[in-house]
Amino acid sequence: MGKRRAIHAAVLSVAIGIAAGLFTAGSAQAGPAGYPEQCTSGYSDSRTGYATCWGGAGTFRAKVRCDVSWAPDYDRYSSWVWVTPNKQTTSAWCNSGDRAFNGGYQTRSILDS
Repeated sequence: MGKRRAIHAAVLSVAIGIAAGLFTAGSAQAGPAGYPEQCTSGYSDSRTGYATCWGGAGTFRAKVRCDVSWAPDYDRYSSWVWVTPNKQTTSAWCNSGDRAFNGGYQTRSILDS
């Protein structure tokens, strides 16, 4: 009887593992609905960062961290922009003399925009 319980427990354990794996894989393949997709970011010059999105839905904005000599660094953001099929671009820039780094973008769902 002990051998049967061990086999039953092993089979049940494998079945649960497979079911959990399938559920996770299915969730990971589907992106979050209503968010921008196909986004890129970069730098236009030493003090300006940009973000471009052309897929999905919702809004996005550019973000840069600004390096200031002998003072604390700060963050700058562009305004939120709606995704359009024609590659909408937005920019965030640092004050004159400051250098942009850690550039990127942030996204919001169509439900949050």
